[in-house]
Order: sequence, then structure tokens, then C-alpha cells
Amino acid sequence: MSWRDELRPASWRGVAFGVFTAEGRFGRRVVVHEYPYRDAVWVEDLGRGPRRLQVIGFLVGDDVIAQQEEMIEAAEQEGPGDLVHPQHGLVRASLVEFGSAVRHDLGRVVELHMLFIQDSQRLFPAAGLATGDLLRQAADSAATASGASFLASLEGTVRGGLEATRQAQATVRQWTSTASRLVGSAGNILNAVGGLVPGS
Repeated sequence: MSWRDELRPASWRGVAFGVFTAEGRFGRRVVVHEYPYRDAVWVEDLGRGPRRLQVIGFLVGDDVIAQQEEMIEAAEQEGPGDLVHPQHGLVRASLVEFGSAVRHDLGRVVELHMLFIQDSQRLFPAAGLATGDLLRQAADSAATASGASFLASLEGTVRGGLEATRQAQATVRQWTSTASRLVGSAGNILNAVGGLVPGS
């Protein structure tokens, strides 16, 4: 069996096409850290990079225009789809670039330029407890409660103080009135006594 016999008929979302060339780019996602005045670098590995599959294909036949329209419709569909790659077989991928060109020099041929990125499991942000936020909210609630309690206590104290002040003022007024009456009575007594004393 030759290597040609192992190639699979290519298609994208069920639309078949021939293949001129098929290339792939694979590897790791890295960041190269360079430092001034040092003859060394640090390459940081951030995980596997996206698998890019670039295909130059073609459509051929008397109905090539209809085939082209069908391929365009497939290219404009949302989300990933099934790609049958000549070497890699069935691949779940997203078509990120697509172009077509009519090759008059080849007759009934439309050339296709496609760039696929192999799809992987979709990852969503994990739901969890934001401990820092919860602590801040608890602290804010405690501060609010403490502030409210303090204000209530202060209001009670102020009210108690005002009441005590009113009572003190009333007591002072009562004492003043009593003292005034006593002074008046003492004056009357002195006048009366003075009237009884000769030569007064």
C-alpha cells in the first residue's frame, strides 16, 4: 500500500474538495524573556499551542460554481465543524480564514485557501467563592452594623444627657425659686424684727 492510498478524501462540513497542498503548524506556546546586559534568556512554556491546518484545495467539474456557493455557505456557518483532513482524518476544527479563486488557466477549477484551527474542549471560567470579596463585604457589613450601633448608643447617650440636663436645669430653677423665697422671707423677718428694736 502506497502513501497515496492512505490519504482520505477531504471535506468541510460535508462539502468535498480536492487538495493541492496541506500544511500544519504545531508546537508549544512560549514566551521568551530577555534581560538587559545578560547573555541568557528564559523561555517560559505556557502549554500546547493551537494546531493550525492550512489547506490549498480545489473544486472541479461542470457544476463548479454551485460547488463554490455550497463551500461558501459552509465557510460562513457559525462555530466549529467536521473537517476530514487528508492526513489527519476527522478533525473537529474552526475555519478562521477562507478564500476562493477561479482558475481560468485550469478550466473548470476553483482554488480554495483555508486555514483551520483544531478545536479543543471549551473551557469556561470556574464558579467559585471570591473569598477576598466576601471578607470585604463582611467587614463592610460589620462596620456598618458597628456604626449603626454606635450611632444608636450615641443617640441614647445624647438623649439621656439632654434629659439629665433638663432635670438639672429644673432642679436649679427650683432651688433658685426656693432660695429667693427664703431670702425674701429672711428680709421680711429682719424688717419685722428691726421694727421692734428701738432706734432701728
